[in-house]
Amino acid sequence: MKITKRQLRQIIRESMVQSYDLGHEDSLAGIRPQDSDEDYMRGYNEAQMDSGLPEMQPPSDSGTGRKLDPSLLKHAYVASPEDRAEMADYIAKLEKKKSRMSEGTLYVSRSEWDGTMMIEDDQGEYFGFGEMILDLIKSGEDSIFQSDQGVDPENLEKMMQKHEEGVQGGMQRWDNSVFPDYYNVDPDQVLKLYAQLNNHDIQEAPGDPDDDYPDDGTNEFEEYYS
Repeated sequence: MKITKRQLRQIIRESMVQSYDLGHEDSLAGIRPQDSDEDYMRGYNEAQMDSGLPEMQPPSDSGTGRKLDPSLLKHAYVASPEDRAEMADYIAKLEKKKSRMSEGTLYVSRSEWDGTMMIEDDQGEYFGFGEMILDLIKSGEDSIFQSDQGVDPENLEKMMQKHEEGVQGGMQRWDNSVFPDYYNVDPDQVLKLYAQLNNHDIQEAPGDPDDDYPDDGTNEFEEYYS
């Protein structure tokens, strides 16, 4: 089918409007930016400003906006009946999650030697950073790095590649110190975001986790050969 230049300009203009409107709607719905398109981001950030919220950067800027309030979603415009039904179900799930009390406490102890964290829950189960990071990434949260906005696409890609290759059995089996040392991960940010995701409290345990084994001035090697 042939189209004239005028028709082409009209199609482009409509596409720009649709992109702007989509960005505007995503902001009102409390959804993070989904597209780096200039018109999309213009619509998104104008809606942010109208709502008194901070401007967002294109998709990589995750975790810097205000927490999603389910009550704001009720006023979002959704075009199709199918999408409205899905949105209503999503709002119900958010409200249920918001209404829940804390689902437990994460107890954190830090090594005085190198600052490495050890994390356990109310049942005494230990958490590794690997499984926490995987849960965060699965939820769409990747602002876990030591950078201005918490994002580091290069290290994220490298870390996930090693995990998918099954290095040392996958990241859920890696030592906690591996993440900050090799992939620029911010352990405190991981802990905070994971606690928010699972509705946990955080409690810092005093002292060194190795204090349960007091140093008597010798070690096994010295004791054996003394």
